[in-house]
Amino acid sequence: VQILKKLHNKCSLFETVIVSANDNLVHQFLNGKIKFTDISKNLLKILNAKEFLKLKNITPKNIEDINKLANYVSLKVNSMSI
Repeated sequence: VQILKKLHNKCSLFETVIVSANDNLVHQFLNGKIKFTDISKNLLKILNAKEFLKLKNITPKNIEDINKLANYVSLKVNSMSI
């Protein structure tokens, strides 16, 4: 519910952050690196980062923007001390 409250009515790059971070965290869980309960806690931590909050008002212009951001989010999640 906390994650849904962060969404706006319009499409933005922030949705890419949510999906990419969640995918990465689930992958970490499946590989035994984090506990199941850590997924939502860490996802909220990532979504509250200033660098990602500003993406709520940016509409994706093309698929390349989405792919670049998805790769960056994955790298960021992996580099965080989670």
